[in-house]
Amino acid sequence: MKCAVLNCKSTNLSRASDFSFFRFPSEPTLLEKWMKFCRRKNKFNPSTSVMCMNHFTPDDIENRQKFEMGFSKRRLLKNGAVPTLYKGNVEQEIDEATKLENKRIVDELLKQYDADLTKAEELKETTIDISENMDEDIEDFLKNEHTLIENQESQNPLHVSYTQNSGEVSDTEQKLIELKRANDALQKENSQHRIELAAAKRILIGEQRRHRYAVQALSKRLTIVETQKKNYEKKLQSIFSKSQIELIKNGNSVSWSTSDIEAYKVIYTTNSTIYKFLLEKGFPLPSIRLIESSSPSPEISSKIIKRVQEQEQDQNQNELQQQDADLYEEEQQQQSPSSLQSLMDHSYSEEIEFEILNE
Repeated sequence: MKCAVLNCKSTNLSRASDFSFFRFPSEPTLLEKWMKFCRRKNKFNPSTSVMCMNHFTPDDIENRQKFEMGFSKRRLLKNGAVPTLYKGNVEQEIDEATKLENKRIVDELLKQYDADLTKAEELKETTIDISENMDEDIEDFLKNEHTLIENQESQNPLHVSYTQNSGEVSDTEQKLIELKRANDALQKENSQHRIELAAAKRILIGEQRRHRYAVQALSKRLTIVETQKKNYEKKLQSIFSKSQIELIKNGNSVSWSTSDIEAYKVIYTTNSTIYKFLLEKGFPLPSIRLIESSSPSPEISSKIIKRVQEQEQDQNQNELQQQDADLYEEEQQQQSPSSLQSLMDHSYSEEIEFEILNE
């Protein structure tokens, strides 16, 4: 599997296992943009071709964060994503190819310019030689006999050659001007491509930097979450059994151990109302059907009987203490009026004795 972009060296053998290739789209307009981006002169079959991830920006990947965090097995492109990046060897080779093409054009223009300049100098020297070698008699004859000159012009190869060569120089100069204009346009286009490439590099560096910061922030957040998870698990282990923790995590039915069922059966036998209340509130406990259907071991049965007996004894003792307290309170209430009356009688008798003594 090789990338279909011109000069791209990415293959499934030379890349890591997490390197992605994308198949060409089936939508005609989008497919045309992908094929134009490949810059290949020869025709190829897009239905059997692929393009590597180096030519897409991170924003083109729909599930980028899920893939980087390990929640997705492969990268997925967004709908309508168009390749825009040339990286690595592709960028370097395209740049070199552009330089070689520009150099070839400039060399051809310089050679043509030198050839035209040499030809123009030769024509100039020929013209100077002709004008210097003309004698005065021929000039006078040419001035006075226009008709004869016109007839002789057709028979004079030097004059005809000069006229033809002058026209060739004009055409060559015009072609040279056009070539210079074409060269200027190519250089301007090359400069524009360089500016666009530099802007794309800056955008890519910014995206890589933001991606790196996002990964660092997610790693810190993941560390904090893992620490909190461990702390919660320690707290849960100090309160609940393994079966209860598994029920809290998964939310499904678990396989309760015999020791758990026997322990919870003690609670259910002790106070079934509280047990039902805890179940209704979502407390991780075995169902009442499971508790009632299980047969407790003799040891657990003795524990339950002992616990019930202790509760009955505590209840009886509390009732006796309450009865004693009620009797004591009644006795106090009955003794209070008689004591007050005796105290009043004693005071009255003392007053009478005091009066008798005074008399």
